[in-house]
Amino acid sequence: MTHAEIQDLLEAYVDETLDRSARAEVDRHLRDCAECRAILDGVPAVQLHMAESGQFDERAMRKAVRTTLFRLAADVVMIGVVGFMVLVLLGWLVFQPYIVNRGGRAAAATQATQDLAVMYNPGAALTDSLHNSGIITRTSEATVAYPVGTELVELGTVRTRIGPLSFRAAEGGPLFPYLGGTSGTGAAQQLAEQLAQVGGGTVATVELQFDPPLSMARAQELADSPLDVRVVWAGFATSDNEPTGIGLEPDEIVGYGTCDYRDPNADLLAASSGGSSGSAFTQTPSVQRALDATRAAVANLLSHRELIDSLNPGVTVGSVTAAGDYLGGDPGVTTLVVTGPTPEVQRFIEEAAPAAAGVRGIEFSNWYQPLCGR
Repeated sequence: MTHAEIQDLLEAYVDETLDRSARAEVDRHLRDCAECRAILDGVPAVQLHMAESGQFDERAMRKAVRTTLFRLAADVVMIGVVGFMVLVLLGWLVFQPYIVNRGGRAAAATQATQDLAVMYNPGAALTDSLHNSGIITRTSEATVAYPVGTELVELGTVRTRIGPLSFRAAEGGPLFPYLGGTSGTGAAQQLAEQLAQVGGGTVATVELQFDPPLSMARAQELADSPLDVRVVWAGFATSDNEPTGIGLEPDEIVGYGTCDYRDPNADLLAASSGGSSGSAFTQTPSVQRALDATRAAVANLLSHRELIDSLNPGVTVGSVTAAGDYLGGDPGVTTLVVTGPTPEVQRFIEEAAPAAAGVRGIEFSNWYQPLCGR
């Protein structure tokens, strides 16, 4: 073969696609040809006297350079893909289970994100939740709402992020509170009179407070009232302080929805991403269920105390500890949130005889769908 023919075979020689006889001939040529050996190294020899004599093959040189650059680019891309896959596998197999979730803290943070938006906000309930595990962090979302009649009024979505060292609000703000102060506060009799003036054709959601607290039995009796109303949230005292009226401080009362559905067997780390959605008001109202959910929320926070101060400036480890102590027996029900047609809510207030009451919301009638299983 000629020198030019050998150069045309160099790429196939590198790719090892030549037959045995052709490869042997190229080998013999390479022993004596420095220019071809240089081309194989990706740096074609450039000698002016060869170019002048017509022996310099510019086309072969460009082809060799192009081949080398393509291979280099492919190697860089492959290294990047392999590196990313290694990081993802390290995240799933090492960072998430052994660092981010050491001691169950990631699952506890996801549960706390849901609980803290509900347990300190009378009337609130979880409607949507989501968690997503990244390489070295885990983010959680909880959307909360409260009912005015059978319409769920969304309060917003809280987002938290837990990493190897910290747990904080993903948006940089405190988790508490969603429900601020209430309007129309005053004595229960005055509120009943106000609702009477509103008249029929509307629905209302009201917060009732009791001093002294109701027993669990009495609170459940009210929740089972034949009146066409629903008790959707129950709150419990965390200290011996007397109720101060609507708008208690965050550390004075804790509670939960009476008809929230919570799956006790749910594995919050079963997948890298997951969640649930739908109406939170699905079961028959149960004050005991609210107490059990509150106890579970407090126990979760106390098992990972670093989650408390990180999100709620008004909620301290001491206040949560006190709540756990008072929830041990029959803590007494200090707060009920009730919704339904305005005339029915008015009669409920007269029957319950609360010490204080306030309006969460009044809207036109939307009492046409089942709420809390009724």
